[in-house]
Amino acid sequence: YLNFKKRGLEINFIGAIVDPRVKALLKADPEARKSFLGSMDRETLARKMKKYSALMLNSQGEADALVLYEAQLAGLPIIVSEAGIGAQDVKLPWVFILKADFKSEDLLQFLRTESLSANMISGYSNDHYRWNQRNSNLTNFISKLFDEVNK
Repeated sequence: YLNFKKRGLEINFIGAIVDPRVKALLKADPEARKSFLGSMDRETLARKMKKYSALMLNSQGEADALVLYEAQLAGLPIIVSEAGIGAQDVKLPWVFILKADFKSEDLLQFLRTESLSANMISGYSNDHYRWNQRNSNLTNFISKLFDEVNK
């Protein structure tokens, strides 16, 4: 937070604040509340995401973080640590793997890529990540199984 603040960069941290270091920072620097926004309901989060350039998830481990799908549905490219990638398709041009030894030039080049169209990202996400599309095979199978059992 402080490194970004010194450089005049606006960055927001969204989510429940449970880390004692962040809680201590918020006590010591009330101005930090402008960056640490806390939890949000889905509608507010979806609306707010459209104002950002990208979503970064620098996690030490995720099974398959829902926020990555939400960001892409909002049209955002995602920047994610190797440990946080979950089931994301790393071949998609808007998915950037943040390696431990990343260079800031690589990240800037990624963010300037023309293939990061919000419409393309959200269109792909709507076609592939909505629950009705993702679960259609499973629901069809369950329906057929149910029909077979009830004959």
